Amino acid sequence: MNEIFSSKDLYEDAFLNETKKTLGDDIILLKGDLSGIQAFIFDVKSDGAARELKARSAFIDILLSVVEYEINENFKANTIINTGGNFYMFIQKKDKYENCLNELIKKYENLLAPLNLHLFISTTEITQDKNYNSSIFELESKLGLMKLKPWSNVTFFEPQKTFQKYQWDLLAGKIISIMNERGVVYFQINRINNIENENNSSILFSNSLIKISDYKIEFNNENNNNTNNSKELVINIPKWNDKNREYCNYNNNNDVLNFENLAHLAKIRKCDNYLCACLFDLDNMGEFLKNINSFSSFKKFSDKIKKSFQKNISKILNKEYKDGKITRDKKDLKTYFKDNIYVVYNGGDDAFILGAWDAVLEFMKEFHNEFNNNLNHELPEKPFSFSTAMVFFKHKYPIKRIAEILETNIQEAKQSDRKIQIKLLNEKMIDIKGHWNLFGANLKYEQYKEVVDKSKELKMFIHDENAGKVLLHRIRQTAFTYEKMIYRETFNLAFDNPELYRISYSMRNIKNFPQELIDEFERNFMEISRKNQGYIFPFAARFAEWKMKKKI
Repeated sequence: MNEIFSSKDLYEDAFLNETKKTLGDDIILLKGDLSGIQAFIFDVKSDGAARELKARSAFIDILLSVVEYEINENFKANTIINTGGNFYMFIQKKDKYENCLNELIKKYENLLAPLNLHLFISTTEITQDKNYNSSIFELESKLGLMKLKPWSNVTFFEPQKTFQKYQWDLLAGKIISIMNERGVVYFQINRINNIENENNSSILFSNSLIKISDYKIEFNNENNNNTNNSKELVINIPKWNDKNREYCNYNNNNDVLNFENLAHLAKIRKCDNYLCACLFDLDNMGEFLKNINSFSSFKKFSDKIKKSFQKNISKILNKEYKDGKITRDKKDLKTYFKDNIYVVYNGGDDAFILGAWDAVLEFMKEFHNEFNNNLNHELPEKPFSFSTAMVFFKHKYPIKRIAEILETNIQEAKQSDRKIQIKLLNEKMIDIKGHWNLFGANLKYEQYKEVVDKSKELKMFIHDENAGKVLLHRIRQTAFTYEKMIYRETFNLAFDNPELYRISYSMRNIKNFPQELIDEFERNFMEISRKNQGYIFPFAARFAEWKMKKKI
């Protein structure tokens, strides 16, 4: 990472110079932006949401690949990055190139208007009086103006339906070409013989498929194990297999696990049958990009971040979820993160996952470690972090509302402790974020890890010593006491609540209760300066309660 933030002149830019050798000296920098993605993906009903969410997420990946493919058909081009709803490309300048791009934009605006998706493309010429930063600034400024007029290219009259049907036919053909070219085996594409049985509209998302015009694109039953350079358009769909059936002790005819199935996996482990939705997003992305001085560095940085998110998520999903091991008929049955967690989308610098709540807690600990090892291990300042929001819910709760709550909570996490700063390698200051919004409180990662670890300790003690769970309830209630303490500390008011001392006394009276836990419990409440430290035990007690449900 050190070389990425080193100062470099635009015209000593290796990637740009290589592009000029291929495309010539007259080149255009292009940025594409697909807006409305999150609202589109999560605009689903709770019934069958798991399948439709993945279908919609897959469609976004497919669509961006098709747009990139079509630009390559019309221009000599070189892609810098295509991820997370954005893509940057160099294209060869040719006569009337703006007209060609405008026709492309108009076509997709009319195609996507019924889905409330909008494709914007801005361009700038690479000239000797521009550097990397001014080029990127110009692209962003133009995009900002375009987004003020999202419907400007849409035709609102009846022949539009005929036009859309014809264009969706062409789009389905391009999807088939891309998949054949890249060797993507995670979909199978079939022509629909009896279209009225599917739907009269040109596009449909349901039942583990995407229907586009006369074609339906279905998820295959086998995972895509391609290791070539092709882009995996869909990854990480939890499916029923023989191991799932043995673990769950019943069959399910549906290939893709639905939310009720995922919640049931937690219940099998004698946990409460909650789901956890988790949104995590790289911090300070804009600041990092401002401190890059060449397209070579931009590409290296973008590729590194994308790999860190996408590859690490895939790597951890294939690991065994050790706390998920159960014993049935004197036989130990393993389970893996991929059997318990559903990746809704993985955008390159952000991701949304959902699954059995206990598996998600452990998965995020693993991801944080992999993330640190990949991005921060060679930088003493440890500048890279990601903010996280988690919400726990029952499987029938509207997923659209969950997405809205997560978006609000992650913004709160990003705004927490903005006064703490570190220096980048070029001496510029950036805010340290990296908070985890849990039950509405913004914790540091170390505090989150303590919550998860302490929940195991509390559960183990109560189980091993056959102690009553009433203590967990009382510890959990101290969250309200802690909030009162913070309030009174803020306004320099005196505070003395005997409840804390009574709980501490109760702990000491419990046979074999670890003294170090008692000391830490008291210390967390007394050290108000360590923000949100007092939430560790209450949150840990809540998770310990959830892990001790006896009925299956």
